[in-house]
Amino acid sequence: MSENIQALLASGRLERIGKMKTLEAFLLKDARQHLHSAVLLQKSDDVNGAFQLAYDSTRKSCAALLAYHGLRVTSRGGHFALINCAGEISSSIGQLYSEINDLRQLRNAIEYPIDADRSPSNDRLSYSIALAERVLAVVSAEVAS
Repeated sequence: MSENIQALLASGRLERIGKMKTLEAFLLKDARQHLHSAVLLQKSDDVNGAFQLAYDSTRKSCAALLAYHGLRVTSRGGHFALINCAGEISSSIGQLYSEINDLRQLRNAIEYPIDADRSPSNDRLSYSIALAERVLAVVSAEVAS
């Protein structure tokens, strides 16, 4: 286990839960449903809602990867620790880390706005959905092996 993951465990931002196939399956099912809903919502005027669902799909895919390895992020760790840990566990997710982290930062700007208009563009939304699809595919393949 990497030093980073050891530090997250020691700081209480990450915890060991034992491998839980039911949790992993639940999270992947949720990730698929959120992705499907994001695609449907993309055709509406609710760009923020579609983006949030695409982000949540990505986040839950990463959480499923951690569950597969018997880990779970605590409330102290948050989304940053989740994405960081997923990137440490999987080299494929690690290669997507900066893109996933950009999504996380945009999600935070939308969820906790400083100004009135923090909606992603339609191109950014399409990119976010495509990234969620890639992350879901990578995680699904890794937990199936």
